[in-house]
Amino acid sequence: MSRSKWKGSYLSPSLKRLNVNEVKNYKSLQIWERASVVPAFLVGKSVRVHDGKIFKKLQVTEEHVGFKFGFFVPTRMYTDKRAKKETKKGK
Repeated sequence: MSRSKWKGSYLSPSLKRLNVNEVKNYKSLQIWERASVVPAFLVGKSVRVHDGKIFKKLQVTEEHVGFKFGFFVPTRMYTDKRAKKETKKGK
């Protein structure tokens, strides 16, 4: 079920407190909440999004606005199981 329209898109409380002038002073912001939506005032800035283990760098562009931060930073690593089997056979 989607979020109701009268509430608007979800923005973390730490990002709500920032205004445009404060964002100019930051080199990069740390984003813990992957569910918050990318706001328009972060365009051109670099943010670091937490993936559950480390912070990954994300350069915000106009195409990112409206999507969630978690969409751009994957949390799971892909491991190729075929490559592991081939190395075991070779031994």
